[in-house]
Amino acid sequence: MEILGTSLRVCVDDLETAVPFYERLAGTPALRFERGGVKVAAVGCFLLMSGPAA
Repeated sequence: MEILGTSLRVCVDDLETAVPFYERLAGTPALRFERGGVKVAAVGCFLLMSGPAA
């Protein structure tokens, strides 16, 4: 089986503060969306999530 890609989920307190750092790290802009009250930003292989505690 060939591995096609990887992703790393990162929970952050403040998405707006974290996104610029990860954009610089990955060298690509974030794709943002919201799902079920959780704000998400996909930046390269990083999936940043911010929302209410479970």
